[in-house]
Amino acid sequence: MKNSVILAAALLVLASCSNDSNDSNDRMGDPVAAQITASLGANTRATAGQWQMGDAIGVTVKDAPQSGDELTGKYKNARHNLQTAGATGKFVPAAQKHIIYFHHPDEMVTFSAYCPYAESATAADLPGQGGIVSVNTDVLNTADTQGKIDYLFAQGAQASKAAPTVKFTGGNLFNHMMSQIVIKIKTSTEDGFLSTDVFRAEKVALNGLAHAGTFNILTGEAKATGQPVNWEITQMKYEDTANTRIYSLVVLPQTIQSALALCVTIDGNPYVNDSLITPALKPGVKYIYTVLICKTSIRVEGAAIADWTANGDEEEGKAIIRPNYN
Repeated sequence: MKNSVILAAALLVLASCSNDSNDSNDRMGDPVAAQITASLGANTRATAGQWQMGDAIGVTVKDAPQSGDELTGKYKNARHNLQTAGATGKFVPAAQKHIIYFHHPDEMVTFSAYCPYAESATAADLPGQGGIVSVNTDVLNTADTQGKIDYLFAQGAQASKAAPTVKFTGGNLFNHMMSQIVIKIKTSTEDGFLSTDVFRAEKVALNGLAHAGTFNILTGEAKATGQPVNWEITQMKYEDTANTRIYSLVVLPQTIQSALALCVTIDGNPYVNDSLITPALKPGVKYIYTVLICKTSIRVEGAAIADWTANGDEEEGKAIIRPNYN
């Protein structure tokens, strides 16, 4: 009799546990996968304001109030590849291990993301040193490779099991974290040049910038850590329009100690501007300089500051700068 009573009690306990488990499963339900959409807050890549096929972003769970480390520890660098291009792109997980699942029905989860994606061993691992990756803008400023250093960042997007689409749009869209310098070079027809002579420049250099630095995928901070160097930009990203050669250069945000030196060499003669190109180089801002090369000088005809979302209006500010025949 005693053994029968003990067995019956044990069965009741097991039944109770089973019911509790079923009740918990009913409340939690099946996990739901996050879906990612993202908009650009600035002109980016080769096509202004457009995500392009081949783009990939890293998605981080910043805050999961109920799941805690279950999500924040598991999804630090979940790779998502662009599936639908355009101003607002749709991204899908690169592999099963990068799928982010919601579990708690009432939990609001907060996300951040960055681009271009930096490889890590798993979605739970951070790239670089604790999420800080090395950047060098020297050799990657060509038309084909500039996207690899054009770091973008978005944060604050929220989603839940009931509303699983993570929208990096509106106030949470992607923005440039680097700086941009645009230099428009022309040759003066009033001072001995042909208007097309600008395209015969043997060498163009922009000296005084630091190119080695870092990007933090968790905060979006890009900064220079190296020393300023002499930099030949002759084959960097440029376009030729209306007798003008336009260099568009992505650089690290930094404080320059003195004006950048622009040197353009034509027919073996170097023309130098070393006093008026003084960009503040803040994140997400484009600095535009229009330069006129004369036989006796370089003139900075315009200097403008604009958000990366537009070219801005160029302000008149002519100045005659010395040629350098040394």
